[in-house]
Amino acid sequence: MMIVWLPFSLLIVKLRDTFSPGFDFVSVSSLAESLPSHSWEFGTASEALLELYNPELSFSSDVKSLAYAASKIVIGTGANGLSDGDGAVGDPASLGVSAVLLGVIDNNNTYADAAQEEVDYITTQAPRFWNGAISQRAQYPELWADFVYMAPPFLAYHAAVHNNITLLQDTVTQLQLYRQVLKANTTSSSRGVWEHIIGPMNFDPGLWSTGNAWAAAGMTRVLATVLKAPIANKPATSYGTQRQNYLNDTSGDGHGFGEISGSSMLAAVAYRMAVINPLYGIRGTLGQDGHVLGDGRVVPAGQNFVVLMYAAWRDCVKVGICWVDGFLSGRKMSK
Repeated sequence: MMIVWLPFSLLIVKLRDTFSPGFDFVSVSSLAESLPSHSWEFGTASEALLELYNPELSFSSDVKSLAYAASKIVIGTGANGLSDGDGAVGDPASLGVSAVLLGVIDNNNTYADAAQEEVDYITTQAPRFWNGAISQRAQYPELWADFVYMAPPFLAYHAAVHNNITLLQDTVTQLQLYRQVLKANTTSSSRGVWEHIIGPMNFDPGLWSTGNAWAAAGMTRVLATVLKAPIANKPATSYGTQRQNYLNDTSGDGHGFGEISGSSMLAAVAYRMAVINPLYGIRGTLGQDGHVLGDGRVVPAGQNFVVLMYAAWRDCVKVGICWVDGFLSGRKMSK
């Protein structure tokens, strides 16, 4: 057994404790494994399982998340370095943290080399936008909010594990470059929200909650890595201005509609940030009105988001910050 640190480790004491979030999180997590069919879903599921079952420091090669990731990683070349990305740069990279861990824990050069080649492709071969931001698409420069969850957390973690301060700094810069392009140019109540896709082929300036959730969660993972990385001299203070004002999905007429995926992921971000830097509402809502069905079914991405939200809320409770139906880490709290 080797000792390996993770971005959200050291934030909790007892990780096997569970609490009822108001819905069957075991069924949700089970379907999070079985429903995905695309590289980005495999990567998100791997991260969700890692945060749910094994966020602790000590790892062995039988970790549930890593066994799952190993069954989904298909080592290739270029944009498809860890899986078939279907034309995406960032999606295969969502399996990158798992590849790094599989390489370190099992001393497996195959995974270690694949992770390094994935880093090399993203940073030196993938198309770039006019401001230097790495493209989400492999054939033309285009920025997607989703990319921020897929690639930067992997790049940051790879940099931290391999003591590459330049790569770590460049990863933080990529988040700033993405914000420069995707942040909506408005002075309305939506100020600070990111547009979904900017580019020539899939242009979508919609203010999607799911896209903003991907971005916020990706930045939170990078921030946690920067704070933990031995090579980092100080936290990335610029993050404070990057996580702002997110909202429900909007249709073309500007009217919002509620949805589970973005709401759950944003709740996960809130819980993680509550622990990193000291919502019951969304957690309680998911347990009502059929948002999570009796068999635990949401949608493939939604499954993972709900698992991530539960793991973040559980850890927030364990450090005495979040409530469990009127109780704060075992102590009755007044309203």
